[in-house]
Amino acid sequence: MKYVSTRGEAKEASFEDILASGTASDGGLFVPSVIPKLESTVIDDMKNLSYIEIAEIVISPFIGDFLKKDELQKIISESLSSTSDSKISAFNLPTDKV
Repeated sequence: MKYVSTRGEAKEASFEDILASGTASDGGLFVPSVIPKLESTVIDDMKNLSYIEIAEIVISPFIGDFLKKDELQKIISESLSSTSDSKISAFNLPTDKV
């Protein structure tokens, strides 16, 4: 995944580049050049996954191969270690059935 500056003057950068630099050289913020789309089957399958597994699926397109799957899951797990499951809010995905 490539990232671009909100001000449009800095060159495209990789996740590793933006992690090291923080802000773009033109003073803008880095944003993904494209927002990845999750297929509906992947979203449907999330109901059977843990919060850590869901977070890994959502985050991985943004970081590419910067971290291996198990490394990312470990970081997510350690980040949540001081949070009980009851503090993680459940949410309902929007549906066409209203």
